[in-house]
Amino acid sequence: MLKGLINRVFVAKAKVISNRLSNSHASKRGRLDNLAGQTVITPIFKVSAKHEIHTACPRYMDGLMREPEQLWNAYNSALALHGQAPDAKNIAFVSMGTGIYKWPMGLAADIAAKALLTSTFYDTLMCVLDEKTRLTYQAVLDRYL
Repeated sequence: MLKGLINRVFVAKAKVISNRLSNSHASKRGRLDNLAGQTVITPIFKVSAKHEIHTACPRYMDGLMREPEQLWNAYNSALALHGQAPDAKNIAFVSMGTGIYKWPMGLAADIAAKALLTSTFYDTLMCVLDEKTRLTYQAVLDRYL
């Protein structure tokens, strides 16, 4: 069930954890562009979660280079890992691609909502950092519910 949007306090914690992982994998960033839409699951330490899912988000160029399909695949492949972690009840996502990868917010929100509505997790959460992003995602989600 898509639970909805969560508050910034949780997102701030998630961002710190994500930044630590991003920094530790900085040398691999160039290779991630070639893996857009692919996902792996790893154990996670020093937080209450048991697993962390890493997915490669495509850069947005012009929308004509299969970017929408790749972004949908990034969400979908993460959701498909539920079978590898059957004890996982919840999954949380960030607004993938809407920062330095330059995805138009409305398009990214639309792709995310369509993908996340297929989730088999008990709770599926979308983490956002600001009110503008929350309103965009909420408006898109309201269209589908």
